[in-house]
Amino acid sequence: MAITVTLVGKGVRGLPDLPEKMEVPEESTLASFLQGLAPFQSTSGSRQPGVGNAIVLLNGRYVAATALDATILKDGDRVEVIPLVVGG
Repeated sequence: MAITVTLVGKGVRGLPDLPEKMEVPEESTLASFLQGLAPFQSTSGSRQPGVGNAIVLLNGRYVAATALDATILKDGDRVEVIPLVVGG
């Protein structure tokens, strides 16, 4: 199935250059989708995808990190990933 992906901040170093349309397997969750994006993978095992490093919107609505595993993607969904950038 196809979803539309917008990665806000494409000029941020280390973020992938994603295609606007992506194919994902049926019954994919937001968590599994984020885990496939290298900059958003959890390396410590204690962080969920999206917690502390990105805000995720599905069809224009914020999805809390605690709901990523339970949120099933559907054909035609729009996913927006807004990485949090810190530094000075």
